[in-house]
Amino acid sequence: MRVIFRCDPMLIEHLPRPILARGALPDWLRAMPATAYSALHGRDIRTLKQCPPVIDAMTYGFMILLPCDVVVDKGTFSWDWQIPDPVTENHPRAPLSFHGAARRQLAGSPFATPGQAVCHSRSSRYQIQQLLDHTDR
Repeated sequence: MRVIFRCDPMLIEHLPRPILARGALPDWLRAMPATAYSALHGRDIRTLKQCPPVIDAMTYGFMILLPCDVVVDKGTFSWDWQIPDPVTENHPRAPLSFHGAARRQLAGSPFATPGQAVCHSRSSRYQIQQLLDHTDR
């Protein structure tokens, strides 16, 4: 399989390139010990570093990083990101957006907090196209 990432041509020099997720593991995970003492068990037990579902979730796929630093101060989001006008009509200029449908999508999860909005990155700046060759069928 070949994956192609596309973006508005005016933004290509202003957006970080997508990277393999395994190349973006957080420093805390790399530094984490493989085992830690558990008083409950009376011995060392394996940490998240050895948990296959966690490692799989953090290493497969691609990371589309934010194009700029985002500052949160007293509930206000701000950023300094000067970009040219995109060619694509109605293309968003902000690196973040509020997800209006998320309240319904998060219903029943621990993330559904009344009175709070859901914020997400605008990773949709890239269109992803997967091309399957004959070996992927």
